[in-house]
Amino acid sequence: MKQTNKLTYNETTYRSQGELRIAKFLTEVGIDFEYEFPIAVKHNNKISIWYPDFYLKEFQIVIEFFGMVGDQNYDKGTKKKKETYKQCGIEYIGIYPKESNNKIFDILYDISNLFYDKRKKIKRIIEENKK
Repeated sequence: MKQTNKLTYNETTYRSQGELRIAKFLTEVGIDFEYEFPIAVKHNNKISIWYPDFYLKEFQIVIEFFGMVGDQNYDKGTKKKKETYKQCGIEYIGIYPKESNNKIFDILYDISNLFYDKRKKIKRIIEENKK
């Protein structure tokens, strides 16, 4: 895996150490993601394109790393993101610096359960079609 500077990993440059840690972790456990993948959201009766930190295509989940907690403007933006994702029906997970390691493990556990259920369903469908 290529690493050219402290915020570049697998030829992608991340905006923070927290995002870099999340990217490395997701990569190491084999979860595919897109960094800053464009998604359409509706906010204030307008359609906008947002670029969430991570998008897990297979699970259609957005992960946002809220790394500047405590800054008043940043916190307002965080609240807006959360509300907008909820209103748009977009599954998202917010991760904060103090909880990032534990939160990532929780996320992986939840995702692995989704994946396991999906695999079971696919296997069942295959078996039914063999009959």
